[in-house]
Amino acid sequence: MISTAERTRQLNGTCAGLVDMELFLHYSLIPSLFIILVLSFLQRREHCRQRDDTSDLLENHFGIIIPLDFVGTFRNRWSYGIAFGATANKVMFLFSEGSQLLQIPQWAQAFVLLIGGFEVGLSHFPFFACLSSEFQLVSSILGFLYSLIWFAVTILHIIQCPHGQFLGSYETVMFYWPSLLCLSFLLGRFLYMFVKSLRVYLGWELQTEEKPFLEIHQAEHVKQLLRKPPLQ
Repeated sequence: MISTAERTRQLNGTCAGLVDMELFLHYSLIPSLFIILVLSFLQRREHCRQRDDTSDLLENHFGIIIPLDFVGTFRNRWSYGIAFGATANKVMFLFSEGSQLLQIPQWAQAFVLLIGGFEVGLSHFPFFACLSSEFQLVSSILGFLYSLIWFAVTILHIIQCPHGQFLGSYETVMFYWPSLLCLSFLLGRFLYMFVKSLRVYLGWELQTEEKPFLEIHQAEHVKQLLRKPPLQ
């Protein structure tokens, strides 16, 4: 029979699993950059100031990818919020590495956090880019595969190391379940986008206008601005 102290020590001990989430975050930049390059290649540049040999060679490809528009559109609001939720625990992990920052000079800690934040943002950029891309058939496949990779690796990490050093039993489960919930939603969302775009591609369904000339909320805002104020 294992004593309570021994069991607590085993639960709180450092788990040496096959999956290192911090190392996986570094390696996730490879597929992330690949997805960004593919979507950027598909995105046409709308405005070119001058024509040169480079623009003729690229044929206006490699446009700027806008991951989300905070002001101009109300589309995919829930999906964007869920994508932020999938990123939240990575940001918490980034700013909770106090023991590692103590080994770095104080003047360099801000730069380390800045680089870490940029890495977390770049690794999760494909979620937003695939949701906002106009080429939904390609972006849905890339987004689904990328979300599936994160989901599978997170599940494997939880199975191998369900306990932690601070809260003890099932600490990893409690820490990662919101991210798993968000990733599950993104998997369903990308699957829905794929089915819908495939039906449009095969001609089974008419393509709806994704970007109307004037959004309803924009028209209401203009009406409120042009409305005369009430007399005092």
